[in-house]
Amino acid sequence: AMVRSAALEGIIKLPITQLEMLIEIPIRALEDTSPKVRATAARAADTILAKGINGSLRDRLRWSLGDEDATVRSAAIETLTNHLALQERAMFIPMLNDPVESVRYAAARALMSTGDAFASQLLPMMDVSHPLTCIAVCHALQGAHAREVMEVALKLLDADDDEVVSAALTVLANAGEPTVVKRVRELTNHPSWLVRANAVRAFCGLGMVDATIAQSVARNALNDEHFAVRNAALEVLANWGTAEDVESTARLALKRETSEMALKALCEMARKYRDAVAQLNAHPRKRIRMVGQTALAIVEHGSAR
Repeated sequence: AMVRSAALEGIIKLPITQLEMLIEIPIRALEDTSPKVRATAARAADTILAKGINGSLRDRLRWSLGDEDATVRSAAIETLTNHLALQERAMFIPMLNDPVESVRYAAARALMSTGDAFASQLLPMMDVSHPLTCIAVCHALQGAHAREVMEVALKLLDADDDEVVSAALTVLANAGEPTVVKRVRELTNHPSWLVRANAVRAFCGLGMVDATIAQSVARNALNDEHFAVRNAALEVLANWGTAEDVESTARLALKRETSEMALKALCEMARKYRDAVAQLNAHPRKRIRMVGQTALAIVEHGSAR
C-alpha cells in the first residue's frame, strides 16, 4: 500500500501530457483494496482535476462518497468541493448525518461557503433531538443570513447540550438584530467555557450591529479563567478593538496560551492605531516594549496577517 500510495504521489507531478495517458491509474486506485491508497487517490484527484484532466475521475470520486472508510469519504468531499458548482454541493447534505465526525465536518466545510443556497433543505436538520447532525448543520450554515435560519439558531440556545448551543452561536454571528445581540451577550457568562468562548467570538460578526457592546464583551472576557475565552476576546478586539485596548492586548501576548492571538490582534491595532502601539516603546516593562516593536515591524514589513 505504501508503494502504491507513493506512486500516486509521483504521478501527479508528471507533465499534463503524461498524466493524461496515465489517468486510469488514479481512477483504478479509488477502488484499491487498501483504504490508505484510496484516500491518497482521492486527494491526488484534486491536483489532477485542477490541471483540467478529468476522464471519469470526478464521477468516480462521487462514488467514493459512499466508501466504507471515513478517511476516503472525507478526502472525496474535500476534493470534490474544489471542483463542483455551488448547486452541485447539495450531494454533501446527506453526509451531515455520517456516523463519523470527521466526515460530518468535511461536509459542513464544503457547504459553509454556500450561504443560504441550501437553507431550506438544512433547516429541518437543525433538530436538537439529533445533536450530532444538528451541530454539523450549524457549522454548514455559518455563512447563512436567512431570517429563518437565525430564528431556529436562536431557539437552539436553550438546548441542554453545550455543543449544540456553541454551534448555534457560530450561526448567530451573522445575525443583524439587537435582540440576538442581547441573548448572545447573556451567554458570555454561561458555566461552560465552550459556550462562553463561542458567545464571545460571535461578536466578531455582531460588532456590526453594535461595536460598543462587542468591545465591552471582549474586554470583560479578557479576564476569563479559561484561555479559550480569552483568545475569543482577542479575536473580537482584532476586529473592534481601539487604542484603549493596546496595552491589555500586549500583556496577553506575553502569556503562552494567548500569545499568538494577542500578537495578531495587536498587529490589527497597529494598522489602525499605530501611535498607540508605538507608545508601548515607553512602557517600563522590556517585554511589553518588545511586543509592541514586533507588532509594528510585522505591519511595516507587510507580513501576513
